[in-house]
Amino acid sequence: MKTIGLTGGLGSGKSSVGKIISDLGYPVISADSLAHQVILPQGEAYQQVVEEFGAEILDEHKYIDRDRLGKLVFANKAFLKKLEGITHPAVLTRIKKIISDQELQGESLLFVEVPLLYESKLEAFFNEVWVVSATLADRLAWVARRQAGKRLTPE
Repeated sequence: MKTIGLTGGLGSGKSSVGKIISDLGYPVISADSLAHQVILPQGEAYQQVVEEFGAEILDEHKYIDRDRLGKLVFANKAFLKKLEGITHPAVLTRIKKIISDQELQGESLLFVEVPLLYESKLEAFFNEVWVVSATLADRLAWVARRQAGKRLTPE
Protein backbone atom coordinates (compact mmCIF):
# COMPACT_ATOMS: atom_id res chain seq x y z
CA MET A 1 0.00 0.00 0.00
CA LYS A 2 1.23 3.48 -0.80
CA THR A 3 1.20 5.92 2.13
CA ILE A 4 1.34 9.67 1.63
CA GLY A 5 2.11 12.05 4.46
CA LEU A 6 0.26 15.36 4.20
CA THR A 7 1.85 18.23 6.08
CA GLY A 8 2.24 22.00 6.22
CA GLY A 9 2.43 24.86 8.66
CA LEU A 10 -0.32 26.23 10.88
CA GLY A 11 -3.10 27.65 8.72
CA SER A 12 -1.63 26.32 5.47
CA GLY A 13 -4.73 24.37 4.47
CA LYS A 14 -3.71 20.80 5.36
CA SER A 15 -7.16 19.93 6.64
CA SER A 16 -8.83 21.48 3.60
CA VAL A 17 -6.64 19.43 1.27
CA GLY A 18 -7.33 16.35 3.42
CA LYS A 19 -11.08 16.97 3.09
CA ILE A 20 -10.80 17.26 -0.69
CA ILE A 21 -8.85 14.00 -0.83
CA SER A 22 -11.42 12.33 1.43
CA ASP A 23 -14.29 13.67 -0.69
CA LEU A 24 -12.60 12.03 -3.69
CA GLY A 25 -12.97 8.71 -1.85
CA TYR A 26 -9.46 8.17 -0.49
CA PRO A 27 -8.91 7.32 3.17
CA VAL A 28 -7.34 10.14 5.21
CA ILE A 29 -6.10 9.77 8.77
CA SER A 30 -5.71 12.90 10.90
CA ALA A 31 -2.84 12.70 13.39
CA ASP A 32 -4.46 15.63 15.26
CA SER A 33 -7.64 13.63 15.65
CA LEU A 34 -5.66 10.66 16.94
CA ALA A 35 -3.78 12.96 19.35
CA HIS A 36 -7.13 14.06 20.77
CA GLN A 37 -8.21 10.42 21.14
CA VAL A 38 -5.08 9.25 23.00
CA ILE A 39 -5.66 11.84 25.75
CA LEU A 40 -9.28 10.85 26.37
CA PRO A 41 -9.79 9.04 29.70
CA GLN A 42 -9.63 5.64 27.97
CA GLY A 43 -6.70 6.72 25.75
CA GLU A 44 -3.18 5.34 25.95
CA ALA A 45 -1.61 8.66 26.97
CA TYR A 46 -4.26 9.97 29.37
CA GLN A 47 -2.83 8.74 32.67
CA GLN A 48 0.73 9.77 31.89
CA VAL A 49 -0.35 13.26 30.73
CA VAL A 50 -2.37 13.78 33.93
CA GLU A 51 0.53 12.53 36.07
CA GLU A 52 2.96 14.83 34.28
CA PHE A 53 0.86 18.01 34.21
CA GLY A 54 -1.42 17.60 37.22
CA ALA A 55 -5.13 17.44 37.95
CA GLU A 56 -5.52 21.15 37.19
CA ILE A 57 -5.65 20.26 33.47
CA LEU A 58 -8.84 18.23 34.05
CA ASP A 59 -12.37 19.52 33.67
CA GLU A 60 -15.22 18.68 36.05
CA HIS A 61 -15.80 15.37 34.21
CA LYS A 62 -12.14 14.30 34.50
CA TYR A 63 -11.44 14.91 30.81
CA ILE A 64 -8.26 16.73 29.88
CA ASP A 65 -9.19 20.32 29.10
CA ARG A 66 -7.18 20.89 25.93
CA ASP A 67 -7.34 24.68 26.30
CA ARG A 68 -5.83 24.52 29.80
CA LEU A 69 -3.20 22.01 28.68
CA GLY A 70 -2.44 24.12 25.60
CA LYS A 71 -1.92 27.29 27.63
CA LEU A 72 0.48 25.39 29.86
CA VAL A 73 2.57 23.68 27.19
CA PHE A 74 2.68 26.47 24.62
CA ALA A 75 4.05 28.81 27.27
CA ASN A 76 6.91 26.42 28.09
CA LYS A 77 8.92 24.59 25.41
CA ALA A 78 10.11 21.96 27.90
CA PHE A 79 6.48 21.14 28.77
CA LEU A 80 5.60 20.93 25.09
CA LYS A 81 8.48 18.49 24.51
CA LYS A 82 7.25 16.38 27.46
CA LEU A 83 3.71 16.31 26.08
CA GLU A 84 4.95 15.38 22.60
CA GLY A 85 7.15 12.67 24.15
CA ILE A 86 4.05 11.15 25.71
CA THR A 87 1.51 11.58 22.92
CA HIS A 88 3.56 11.12 19.72
CA PRO A 89 4.46 7.45 20.36
CA ALA A 90 0.81 6.65 21.11
CA VAL A 91 -0.32 8.44 17.94
CA LEU A 92 2.33 6.68 15.85
CA THR A 93 1.20 3.29 17.23
CA ARG A 94 -2.37 4.10 16.19
CA ILE A 95 -1.24 5.24 12.73
CA LYS A 96 0.71 2.01 12.21
CA LYS A 97 -2.32 -0.05 13.24
CA ILE A 98 -4.63 1.86 10.90
CA ILE A 99 -2.16 1.45 8.03
CA SER A 100 -1.97 -2.28 8.72
CA ASP A 101 -5.77 -2.58 8.93
CA GLN A 102 -6.26 -0.58 5.73
CA GLU A 103 -3.71 -2.74 3.94
CA LEU A 104 -5.50 -5.91 5.09
CA GLN A 105 -8.75 -4.45 3.76
CA GLY A 106 -7.14 -4.08 0.34
CA GLU A 107 -6.63 -0.33 0.26
CA SER A 108 -3.92 0.69 -2.16
CA LEU A 109 -3.52 4.32 -1.08
CA LEU A 110 -3.73 6.03 2.30
CA PHE A 111 -3.13 9.66 3.29
CA VAL A 112 -2.00 10.65 6.76
CA GLU A 113 -2.29 14.31 7.77
CA VAL A 114 0.59 15.05 10.15
CA PRO A 115 1.18 18.70 11.16
CA LEU A 116 4.67 18.09 12.61
CA LEU A 117 5.77 15.41 10.17
CA TYR A 118 9.33 16.66 9.64
CA GLU A 119 9.76 17.87 13.21
CA SER A 120 8.76 14.40 14.39
CA LYS A 121 11.17 12.84 11.88
CA LEU A 122 8.42 10.76 10.25
CA GLU A 123 9.22 11.48 6.60
CA ALA A 124 10.87 8.07 6.06
CA PHE A 125 7.66 6.44 7.29
CA PHE A 126 5.82 7.47 4.09
CA ASN A 127 6.27 6.64 0.42
CA GLU A 128 5.68 10.32 -0.39
CA VAL A 129 5.20 13.56 1.51
CA TRP A 130 2.96 16.31 0.19
CA VAL A 131 3.55 19.74 1.71
CA VAL A 132 0.64 22.19 1.68
CA SER A 133 1.61 25.84 1.67
CA ALA A 134 -0.14 29.20 1.76
CA THR A 135 0.95 32.80 1.88
CA LEU A 136 1.78 34.25 5.26
CA ALA A 137 -1.15 36.67 4.92
CA ASP A 138 -3.58 33.78 4.32
CA ARG A 139 -2.15 31.80 7.22
CA LEU A 140 -2.38 34.80 9.58
CA ALA A 141 -5.97 35.47 8.46
CA TRP A 142 -6.89 31.84 9.17
CA VAL A 143 -5.30 31.97 12.65
CA ALA A 144 -7.07 35.28 13.42
CA ARG A 145 -10.47 33.84 12.34
CA ARG A 146 -9.88 30.72 14.42
CA GLN A 147 -8.93 32.71 17.52
CA ALA A 148 -11.84 35.11 17.08
CA GLY A 149 -14.22 32.17 16.75
CA LYS A 150 -13.00 30.78 20.07
CA ARG A 151 -13.42 34.06 21.89
CA LEU A 152 -16.55 35.60 20.35
CA THR A 153 -19.97 34.33 21.26
CA PRO A 154 -23.29 35.26 19.65
CA GLU A 155 -25.09 38.06 21.42
